[in-house]
Amino acid sequence: PKSHIYDLDLKRYRAAGLQFRHTDNINFWLKSLKAIKLPLTFHPETTDVYDKKNMPRVIYCIHALSSHLFKLGKTPQIQDLYGKVTFTDEEITVMSSELQKYGVQLPAFQKIGGLLATDLPGDTAALHAAVIAVNHAVDSEDQEALLKSLQNRSVRLNFILEEYLECYAKTLKTAKAAKVEAAMNRSLNDSYVADVYDDLLTQAEIQGHINSVNVSQKWNEVLDIAAQHDSDKMAAVLASPCLQLSDVERDNGSWYEEMLRKLVDSGKWIEYEESSEWRKVMQHIVSEGNTSAELYQKKTSAVKTVNQQLACGSVLGLLEALRSPCLEIDPELLTTFAAPLYWDEMVADRLDCGRDLTLTDIKTSVGVLSQIAHLTSAIDSGNHENIWTALMNLSALLRFEGLEPGLQTQYCSGLMACRSYKLLEDVDCTILNSADIQDCINLVNAKYEENNRVVSCLQKLNTAVRDRSP
Repeated sequence: PKSHIYDLDLKRYRAAGLQFRHTDNINFWLKSLKAIKLPLTFHPETTDVYDKKNMPRVIYCIHALSSHLFKLGKTPQIQDLYGKVTFTDEEITVMSSELQKYGVQLPAFQKIGGLLATDLPGDTAALHAAVIAVNHAVDSEDQEALLKSLQNRSVRLNFILEEYLECYAKTLKTAKAAKVEAAMNRSLNDSYVADVYDDLLTQAEIQGHINSVNVSQKWNEVLDIAAQHDSDKMAAVLASPCLQLSDVERDNGSWYEEMLRKLVDSGKWIEYEESSEWRKVMQHIVSEGNTSAELYQKKTSAVKTVNQQLACGSVLGLLEALRSPCLEIDPELLTTFAAPLYWDEMVADRLDCGRDLTLTDIKTSVGVLSQIAHLTSAIDSGNHENIWTALMNLSALLRFEGLEPGLQTQYCSGLMACRSYKLLEDVDCTILNSADIQDCINLVNAKYEENNRVVSCLQKLNTAVRDRSP
């Protein structure tokens, strides 16, 4: 993990150069080479890296690591840049001097594939003969012979799928042609030393290309299945042994399909050219799909618990169920003060709709009921400004009828009186509910209208009396 990497931001290195603790990072790297089972032949020493004692050996290790990981289908194959990158005579002279200074020689990079094959346990001679047979079958373009040679146990190849034989043939032929061309370029150099694997694909390279074809073909199948909306087939393809994906759950096919659809809609998958990247994408789809499925199951269980409490639980039991992190309800909303209101209103809602409440129902109810409880808290504070603010916020949700800004003082006084009256009632929940609040608004409005009528009558009476005066 990154947390174990010393001087990750390179601040100490830039300030004071290499320090002994930097060897921790080198040792972690060497341990990772053992973990992925790179043959010990290619492992450098710590001092080869830290003291630059033998950097050619380090680079040799990186090349071998690339070939090994390509064989495992984890990375793209490292490119042969011979003839594509040129160095000046001065650069070559400087490098030669450095190599002589440390008494090291450049290793034969082209022999890595053969050495990787030699390190495999078992009959090495039979392995090399089987690898040569595969190369001959590639050259002959005889697909039947190619299939037979690939399935030969001596060649020790995995995940040979007959339905992809044509793709294997094309891919291996292209790869072999590129290798032959590179060997011809190197043969023009006076220092060139011929090797049997200069123009033959090694066992590691063959396996790497087989893996590459398998992944690319499975990726295309996954895209086709997503268009067909076949979740069972989606899970089956992702569970294919040749993909070597971990934690594929057959029951989560619909979630994998959803994750893939999001990826396709984003267009990001188009950026990937290497099959190793597609494999990472498919593993990401599986991992994210599993996470979504698990979260959905937890949410479903949490919703079920809430409904069980509403059916035969208690006020505090309901509050505890609502506080489940899986419901993703803001904990600050869920107060003990508001719990009786949650209970009364949500029990009634569940009975009215004749079914269990959904997650959306629950979250919507809690949001509104918490605002109602907040209004009651403001009423208890006796502060008219707080009461009016809470009432206006609640009205934005419930759209109370007849709410007149000019009657702010009357509404606040009315709500306080209503709250006092309800506290005297023999009820479990003394918090004002939405019906209580609307009734209070209606009562204030009616009283205001009645007062207006009385005032109007008095004004008319006064006018009549005044008109009759001498």
